[in-house]
Amino acid sequence: MSAYAIDHVGGQGARQALTEAARVIKPGGDFLLILVGNDAWTRFAYGPLLSHGGTRGAAWWAARAREASFEVIEQGASPTTIFFLLRRPRSNS
Repeated sequence: MSAYAIDHVGGQGARQALTEAARVIKPGGDFLLILVGNDAWTRFAYGPLLSHGGTRGAAWWAARAREASFEVIEQGASPTTIFFLLRRPRSNS
C-alpha cells in the first residue's frame, strides 16, 4: 500500500516506484495506491498546499500503473483523494 506518498517523487520517480512495486508483489497480489486528488474542490479548499502532485489526474496514474504491468481492478475518488486497487497478473508459466 502507498498512501499519499508516491505523488511526492515526481513523474519519473512515480514510474520507478510503480515498477518496483510490481516487481516485488507476488503474482496475483494486490497493491492499494492512494493519492491526493487535484480536483477543483481540493484546489479551492487548500490552494497550492496539496498540489505537490502537479496536475496528474486519475487517467495519468492508471496509465502509469498499466505501464508497470499492473491491472487496474478498481478506481475511485472522493474529495481530496483518488485511489486505485491494482493487481499484479499471475504469470502464465
